[in-house]
Amino acid sequence: MALDADNFDAGSSRAERASSTNLVLPDMPSDQPLRHEGALWDKKSVEALRRTDMLSVARGGEPTECMLIEDYDLEDYPMLDAGHRDFERRMETRNKLMRINRSNAKDRYVKKLKAWDAIYAACRESCLANAGTLAV
Repeated sequence: MALDADNFDAGSSRAERASSTNLVLPDMPSDQPLRHEGALWDKKSVEALRRTDMLSVARGGEPTECMLIEDYDLEDYPMLDAGHRDFERRMETRNKLMRINRSNAKDRYVKKLKAWDAIYAACRESCLANAGTLAV
């Protein structure tokens, strides 16, 4: 679950707040870091994202979990003529597979949103200590 300003508990430790995602980015050096500070933070952040398998998500890709979900190809189950003896059975099968594919699409969408949420929460956490204006 994302951390927002309404339910933020300043007394809780950083480890407790990041425990749900396992993604902890290094502290942002300041609101306006010098070039070498920003480059070092970027390098450490990329490593943290790579360790948690979130780098592809941060760069606009899909989470690995989404790539593992496979849809059924309905071309493997072509429509039959209405007079065919297995027409009703084929329609049931196609409807079942379409329902599974829709469910898979929803699962992928939810997993993608959770991954984005984890990245945004980690970015916010990294800004709290030294770059509070960026943690809005």
